[in-house]
Amino acid sequence: MLRMKSAPAVDRRSFLFRAMRLAAVPAFPALLVGCGGGGSDQGDAGGEAPPAAFTLDGQVVLPAGLGLAGASVSLVLGQTAVSPAGAFQAPFAAGGICFSQVRDAAGNVLVFGFLRAEQTTLSTRSTAEALVYRALGLWAHAPSVRVAALTLLRSEDLATVEAAVVSAIAAGGAKWASSANVGVSSAVRAKVVSMIGAPPAAAAARKSAQGMIVSPTERVSGLILEGDGIGACTVTNQFRRRSLLVHTETIAKLETGDEFPLPEHLVRTEMSPMDGLSSPMQAVADLWFERKSLYTPLTVSLATPRFPDTAMYTRYKVYGIGPGVSPGTWADLPESIKTEGIVLIIKSVVLDFVLPLIASVVVVMSDEKIDDLVQSTEANDVLKDLVNYLAQVPSLVSLLLAGDFSGLCNAVLTFIRGTDSLQIALFSLISDSLVKKFGPTVIDPVKKLPVDINKAIYENWSMIDGILDVGEAGFTAFDSAIQALDIGSSRLAETWDVTVTKAKVTLNPMEFFVEKNTLFSGITAVAVDASQVEGKVFGYRWKCAAGHLSDGSKYGPVIDSTTINSVAYDAADVPAGTVDQVDVSVFLSGFGIDDPVGSAKAKVYVTGVTVTPAEKKGLKASESVTLTAATVGMRPLAAGETVTYKWTLGGTAGTLTATDKATATFKADTTREGLALVTVEAFLGDKRIGSAQSSLTVGNKLVVAGRLFEVHYKDENCHTGMYIAVPKVAGAKHYSVFVSGMRGPVFGTEYTWEIYVYPDGSVSPEWAPLGNEYTTGIGGGGGGGADCVDAPDGRWAAWYEGSTVSVTVTL
Repeated sequence: MLRMKSAPAVDRRSFLFRAMRLAAVPAFPALLVGCGGGGSDQGDAGGEAPPAAFTLDGQVVLPAGLGLAGASVSLVLGQTAVSPAGAFQAPFAAGGICFSQVRDAAGNVLVFGFLRAEQTTLSTRSTAEALVYRALGLWAHAPSVRVAALTLLRSEDLATVEAAVVSAIAAGGAKWASSANVGVSSAVRAKVVSMIGAPPAAAAARKSAQGMIVSPTERVSGLILEGDGIGACTVTNQFRRRSLLVHTETIAKLETGDEFPLPEHLVRTEMSPMDGLSSPMQAVADLWFERKSLYTPLTVSLATPRFPDTAMYTRYKVYGIGPGVSPGTWADLPESIKTEGIVLIIKSVVLDFVLPLIASVVVVMSDEKIDDLVQSTEANDVLKDLVNYLAQVPSLVSLLLAGDFSGLCNAVLTFIRGTDSLQIALFSLISDSLVKKFGPTVIDPVKKLPVDINKAIYENWSMIDGILDVGEAGFTAFDSAIQALDIGSSRLAETWDVTVTKAKVTLNPMEFFVEKNTLFSGITAVAVDASQVEGKVFGYRWKCAAGHLSDGSKYGPVIDSTTINSVAYDAADVPAGTVDQVDVSVFLSGFGIDDPVGSAKAKVYVTGVTVTPAEKKGLKASESVTLTAATVGMRPLAAGETVTYKWTLGGTAGTLTATDKATATFKADTTREGLALVTVEAFLGDKRIGSAQSSLTVGNKLVVAGRLFEVHYKDENCHTGMYIAVPKVAGAKHYSVFVSGMRGPVFGTEYTWEIYVYPDGSVSPEWAPLGNEYTTGIGGGGGGGADCVDAPDGRWAAWYEGSTVSVTVTL
């Protein structure tokens, strides 16, 4: 097996130039300590030009009380002198970021910060940025997130933090960073609170409409637990850190009143910092909560039903573990979960810090590719062995439990460097992962030629070893400046007690039938066993797909945020046979926050009826027709359900024989001709589910109804014209129009018109087609007044009031 020893000591400045030449400009991710790039994808020969080495012209700006005599700037791989005017030069990688410190001749850290092409000054401002960066827990994130976060911090107002640093320097001089500074701690804490919100105040556990009792917490781990009221808890990972969730039932109370303990049933859920990451800026925005527009935190659901389901309630214990500043409720965790928590934190250090740092030395990759690489190695057996080994090292565990995460990163690097077997394991891990992800070769970004990955790792191992060697200097001074910060922005462990009650939401009815073009009222949501919280009211969100809903004031397929718990379903213009669904979400609204109670659904069947035949003409005397009705849109009938039918006959041209079944018989009369209209209605119980009509013509004649109407002419005499309208009938050859009940001066009380239909489809010239009717004028006159209303004596209305129009049609 290949063994690699530590590289001999080398001059750091010459080593840095050699490292850049060997690695074609190493692209370190933005770490607490580390230089590197978030540049373009350089993985193939057709990409953009590779990142180039250049000399960064930097500037050190110190406040009063500090001098530049003998000062130098410490970078990852070496130091560079600072001129009396504060200028310095350092070899750099285009697109790279490097954590750097200004030290005096005695080695005291004066100021520090992150350097890059667009950020070349180390000052109290850069120090403030680095302090807030650590306080936000950004060092526990993927490389691309860290890069984007530093860009975001450049635009933040950090004046109060910088002022606190200046005051600390004034009081402590060159040794200010070697001791705790209450003023700096307070300023950083205030800034963090302004960004992500204050930790929640202590509060007693209370029952909410979720049907759950959730114990609150004063600690902030970035994990937020909420009950959804329908058998699950939703956990939001605000800080987007690798986290472990464990939950188990503890006790149940039956309907008999007996309470008994439940056997431990630990359910583990790990949240990766990568899941759902659509862009680095989105991940950064998650850290800043609702104050940023791209707020889309990671969430998982923990199943927390009542168990058994007949229980009055079931209690759960939920544990959350993730990289944090201080232990939080670590002491409350069961021993088995503590062990898993240690493995998780070490895994986070290796995957989110050590591996990206070292891999970026070997191959020039963008931050996105480094993220992909980290994801692809999670199932690697070498990684598991490496992490499990590190998790048993007492010195590493002590740092972890002390909440010293950045110190832990340094210790892991140092420990790996001092253990040959771990260096070999890390070599294998990086080699296997890169080969699996990108193939056995990559394209040299400078020469554009294939380079064997294993050879590249081997040849650059001395440089990697050098990076591990300088870790101590990179971390120690930075930690000493901020280790005393009691920020409260991140905790290592959280615990919650959750009691799941019987509260739920139901819809009454859970299903219903609605006849097409009609309205179904009284769909009501009920929050069973839910209690209203002081200062909040129940709200409802309703929606359906095919129809429309109405709560009395709002109308549409969606009714959002109403306090009305009942709606009507309008099936206007919804075809029979449509199956729809009404959804309701119930919530408690108040204090600017909506707490979910639960949701329910109701199935909707839009129904109708058909009858066969729908039309039949030319029935002969005594001829019989069997009519058959069928429902549309009905689900299969349940036990005890029956559809009944009601048949009715209009007209005298025949008789109808019917029961409450789906068939009926019409028999044409022996002497009378004309139109018979048979109507059928279908009922499920007493609820009508639809109707249909069959049009039957006996003989070659049928009788239909016409109509009278008037038209006002808005001229100087305000004329009124009276018209008669006759419906068009397919196949008609002649219409005989009979009007009765008229009292006008032009015609008598009764009058008959004849309409002839000619072979070319035209009709008698005095009749004109209008839509589906034929019309002709039968009277009128002036005298309606300036507003064109009926004459003052109402004679026009009186002359035609009560008139009827009967039309005999010859087919």
